[in-house]
Amino acid sequence: MSEDALVAANSTTPRPPPKAELAVVVAILLVGSASLALFYFRGLSNLYGDGIAHMEGARRLFDSLTPGYSEIGSVWLPLYHLIVAPLAISDFLWRTGLGGGLVSTAAFILAAWVVFRLGYEMNRSLAAAIVALAGFLLCPNMLSREHTADRATGDSLDRPGNLRPRSLSAGRPDARAGAGSAFRLSGNIDSV
Repeated sequence: MSEDALVAANSTTPRPPPKAELAVVVAILLVGSASLALFYFRGLSNLYGDGIAHMEGARRLFDSLTPGYSEIGSVWLPLYHLIVAPLAISDFLWRTGLGGGLVSTAAFILAAWVVFRLGYEMNRSLAAAIVALAGFLLCPNMLSREHTADRATGDSLDRPGNLRPRSLSAGRPDARAGAGSAFRLSGNIDSV
């Protein structure tokens, strides 16, 4: 076999079976949506100071004394604020943090799909791809971060020790207990 034929044979991108892809997409959507709903309905979407600051930064683009791009001026890169800004116009999405949570959930879903595809392409094995995806989807750190307005899912990969509750004294007692359990499970309970 010639070298060109060998390169051509190895350059095709492997694809999982279509039924498996559909099942994975449904599982990713269910986990992402369920996590967002769980944290939102328990009042935990605005638990982190950074998440609130991101929503306020996005809102300032349209709603401030001097609206415009100059209002972004913070230590964070502007892309997240620009993506969330149209959602932050809605008072409901801004106050609840759901605007940022929707964007973060979309990023979580995309990241989960990339993890699945990468696992499949690296190993050419559906089982390996599912194990990689399960590790990502069931990681408490990922699940607790994907619902917040805190710079999308990739932030917790950069700085997992940054996951700290702003205040466990706010909210309903069951929400406080759930938040405390989530932080203990994630192993990031430096100071509560």
